[in-house]
Amino acid sequence: MFRLMQDEEAPRTPLQLNMDKLAKKLSIFSFAFISVVFGLGLYQGIPLQKIFNIAVSLAVAAIPEGLPIVVTMTLCLGIRRMAQRSALVKGLHTVETLGCVTTICSDKTGTLTKRDECTFSGVGYDVDSGKGLHFTSGYSQKANDAVTKLLETVVCLARGSSLQSLVYQGLVGIQDPPREAVAHALDVLYSTGVNVKMVTGDAMETACAVARAVGMHVSPGGVFSGNHLDSVDDNQLAAIMREATVFYRVAPRHKLRIVKVSSN
Repeated sequence: MFRLMQDEEAPRTPLQLNMDKLAKKLSIFSFAFISVVFGLGLYQGIPLQKIFNIAVSLAVAAIPEGLPIVVTMTLCLGIRRMAQRSALVKGLHTVETLGCVTTICSDKTGTLTKRDECTFSGVGYDVDSGKGLHFTSGYSQKANDAVTKLLETVVCLARGSSLQSLVYQGLVGIQDPPREAVAHALDVLYSTGVNVKMVTGDAMETACAVARAVGMHVSPGGVFSGNHLDSVDDNQLAAIMREATVFYRVAPRHKLRIVKVSSN
């Protein structure tokens, strides 16, 4: 993911684009006005040196030297207001860019959830304190599909003197709970017209369960896999983005592509 990000050039912010347009318009207006003054000076017989000095003075006066300072101070005031609301902003351009956001692509683990997996229930086992334990693990995606619908991971416990003679002991349920403030934040975003997409590498059942738990609007036609993204072009992906809510089993290259298409 880091290598992919290094190859991408950061797009110019809306404020930077508007500043470029303003500078272009001011330049055209200045050159046009200076040309008129220069022509009038020649017509009235004013010495060429004097006309040139007047033209240069007008060109310098037409450039608003204080505009960058005013823009910077305005953005700093915006950062101060956001800091009062416990929002840390690293770049000045982020302040004005946030006002133009229409879509948020969020990861699941650590963003919508706490990334703090904890044991919440168990059955069929007993804790023997004071004894050493050896752990081993095995993973089967199909075996976990039934339990991931519950937003949980179920771990099977076994014991024995060796890995070849393990005896089943019970099951432990492990859950990565959603963050408490996420549901309220989503309500605020939806009320302002901002769309929220979950982009995760987890299974479909897990992704949809977490999305519904935090209050995201999940519909059967709004869930897409990373493999499906490989079979569509950018125009088709842009159409998918209008309906999609959850993207599951996505790789870093898929995430980057989703963000690029969303920002165009």
